Amino acid sequence: MRYDKSDQQQFLDLARSRLAQGNVIEPENDSAFYYVNQLRTADPQNSGLPQMVSAVQQKMLERSREALDAADGRPADLVKAEAMLRQAKSLGDSTDLDALNDRLLQAKLKADGAALASTGGMQEVAENSLTRLKPLQLQYPSRALAREIQGWVEIGYTVTPKGKVVDVKALRADPVGVFESAATDAVARLSYKPVTKDGTPIAVTTKIRVAFRLTAK
Repeated sequence: MRYDKSDQQQFLDLARSRLAQGNVIEPENDSAFYYVNQLRTADPQNSGLPQMVSAVQQKMLERSREALDAADGRPADLVKAEAMLRQAKSLGDSTDLDALNDRLLQAKLKADGAALASTGGMQEVAENSLTRLKPLQLQYPSRALAREIQGWVEIGYTVTPKGKVVDVKALRADPVGVFESAATDAVARLSYKPVTKDGTPIAVTTKIRVAFRLTAK
């Protein structure tokens, strides 16, 4: 698609406006991040682009820092910080970005350690090594369906000695805030053949990536 000068100026103006409003990455197609990327495509040599890219990235890093400060090992905040940093990375490298990615890694390691402690050191197994007794049945969120959004959610959970699913948590998602509820609801309805050790049913933890894909029309 070819853009004229008025389109390019509009992208720049909209990016500034959305940034001032605090709409950094959301709504997906009406945010500062979205319009900066539109301008990068339409006019990569635009004189106002470098300053706008820097301003948007700095705000994204600020939001990531806030999420990490608030996280304290909470998966939702870590997912939010990780998604924001991944998008900030697409705008270019920076020392602040590297430092925050290091913080994210440490926070995830800490969260993984806490999760292991909370399960009493339960064995983690690959989901495809388990035998499902119920299929995974997804309900595509109506808002995402209407906007033709696709994505995925990584879910962590425990399978009890009776094969029931408990402690369902969204660990990571892309995009964030769209499919987590539908994915956790679907996984919570699963059941499995109990895992045994030395003939005794045991509880295990596992993970699954739930994908939401639109079927071709």
